[in-house]
Amino acid sequence: MQATAASPATVQADLQQQQTLDKQLPRFYAPQLPASVGAAVQLEPEEARHAVRVLRLKEGDALELCDGSGSLVQCQVAYTDKTSATVRLHARTVPWQGPQWVVAAACLTLKGGRTDWLIEKATELGAYALLPLVTQRSQTGTTKSKFNRLQRLALAATKQSLRAHGLQLLPVMQLSQLLPELQQAAVSLVATAGAPPVLQVLRQAAQQQDAGGSARCYLLIGPEGDFTPAEVQGLADAGVLPVGLGSNRLRTETAAMALLSAAVLFTDAVQDG
Repeated sequence: MQATAASPATVQADLQQQQTLDKQLPRFYAPQLPASVGAAVQLEPEEARHAVRVLRLKEGDALELCDGSGSLVQCQVAYTDKTSATVRLHARTVPWQGPQWVVAAACLTLKGGRTDWLIEKATELGAYALLPLVTQRSQTGTTKSKFNRLQRLALAATKQSLRAHGLQLLPVMQLSQLLPELQQAAVSLVATAGAPPVLQVLRQAAQQQDAGGSARCYLLIGPEGDFTPAEVQGLADAGVLPVGLGSNRLRTETAAMALLSAAVLFTDAVQDG
């Protein structure tokens, strides 16, 4: 029996579709993803406006949807008008799972947009969560409107950096309240002047831990006045390992990014063998 050849138009359409999917797809956020292949979902109003008015996506165009919790799917535009867009599930992808690096930083006292910068870069570099830390030398409190704005900033950075899992902004916590969690963590590091280099400590910790697992890990950065001696002792008693970040004096947000970068790059190298 002779197979029926596909029409030139069908071949061209399939080729264009595959070429579209092979490109870097624009990514959008949806609180609930389509449940099965072919199922449809309507984009959130703000996401739809960006898709239709800015990117000018049309029927048949490919895109990605993430729910901010680690799930990522490929979709195609099924319908658009001036203010809305409906997409259908094309395929599911499985995002890489690795250590959950939580940046616990005394960042509530940062000024001049430095907290915004910290959240944006922590998201881009792969932090699992950001925990605003309150210490004896840092202030407390934040408004709900500011917290909501920071969440929107984290979401924008999530899409820009093509992450499947959005940065979690955890509630403000006193350092004393965090100590029991640090005792249970796979590994916890604190930036400390004069401590052994961070890579040296990470190598030693990797020999005792599963570097490729998805366990919770903490990276602690104190306020500009640093932790008090009593807080340093409390961290040591909780099993937190001090690490050095070089000889230069770093601001809180700079130290956070240096420590996060070292941790992420080190675990990536271990994963790659």
